[in-house]
Amino acid sequence: MIRPNELIKQLNVSKSTLYRLRKSSDFPRPVAIGPRAISFVVEKIEVWLEQREQLPY
Repeated sequence: MIRPNELIKQLNVSKSTLYRLRKSSDFPRPVAIGPRAISFVVEKIEVWLEQREQLPY
């Protein structure tokens, strides 16, 4: 599991960019780990990154 602030650093994006990514349909959904806390599954983020690398530009 990875918290949003760590994911921001790992992806090298801003908080607003992470928010926009979360709104997109293909980005992995966060998991609630408390009443006001979320986290992301690292494996799902890695799969998402691999899929993005395979997209033709």
